[in-house]
Amino acid sequence: MAYFALPNGDNFFHAMTVRVVAVFGVYLIGFIIESDGKIDDTPNRKGMLLNSAHVFVFHGADLSIGLITAYYLTVLFHKIPHYKAPIQFHGGAFEVLALTCLAVATHDFFYYWLHRLQHTSKWLWAEHELHHTDEHVNVTTSWRHHWLETVLQPLFILPPVLLLFDPIIGTVIWIILLSKLMVFFVHLNSPIRFGWFNRVLSSPQSHRIHHSKSPEHIDKNFATTLPLWDILFGTYYHPTKGEWPSTGITGVKVTSLWQALVLPFVSWGRMLRSGRGRDQNT
Repeated sequence: MAYFALPNGDNFFHAMTVRVVAVFGVYLIGFIIESDGKIDDTPNRKGMLLNSAHVFVFHGADLSIGLITAYYLTVLFHKIPHYKAPIQFHGGAFEVLALTCLAVATHDFFYYWLHRLQHTSKWLWAEHELHHTDEHVNVTTSWRHHWLETVLQPLFILPPVLLLFDPIIGTVIWIILLSKLMVFFVHLNSPIRFGWFNRVLSSPQSHRIHHSKSPEHIDKNFATTLPLWDILFGTYYHPTKGEWPSTGITGVKVTSLWQALVLPFVSWGRMLRSGRGRDQNT
């Protein structure tokens, strides 16, 4: 039995409404926090409007092709004969809390490797690039991800969670809630830093390093929640007290929703044409 229901019209519009209200509610809280002091004071109304419009695109994709991907993955994994997940959520409150923390760490581990791969593979970078084109990172940057991410993340992250944890539904709910709250938090345009504790939990300062245009910050701080993975695998950069770099991608600007929707396809087309050109010249 799959734990993800396939979408229909009524469920889709209800879930879409709930998600959009929740996202913009968190945005409002983020704006209040950011109004108390910003890293980047440059007006960014057009960028925030683009990011806000993209919320509808991303969640529309997540509630359709994202859920379909997750549904068929769970169907596939539940057909494995005689397999029983080794980590069971059937204990008391303390055990459930401990296992939830383990589940979040597991999710963050596999997201770390997906995220790192998106930066090292030119094909996956083309899909991820949109997120990094925001020159004024703020709370609305949280959902500035291409809609293809709604397929890529389940394919890469859900299988190990399905193999490790049972029941999956409670695990997924906690992982989604905690990880998404962290996504909002680390993108705040606010001078929040944890000092030494940046090595334990990601902060807006440590994640801003990941979005930095400075050469020394490239491909650093991939983990969303736990810098532990960056520390273990050599990609951690510890920011100094006054280190708040500028963000964005030099030479790449996204100014319209249409441009955001087609960005990876344009990049892939360019790479394919370039590859054919090289083949013809050899």
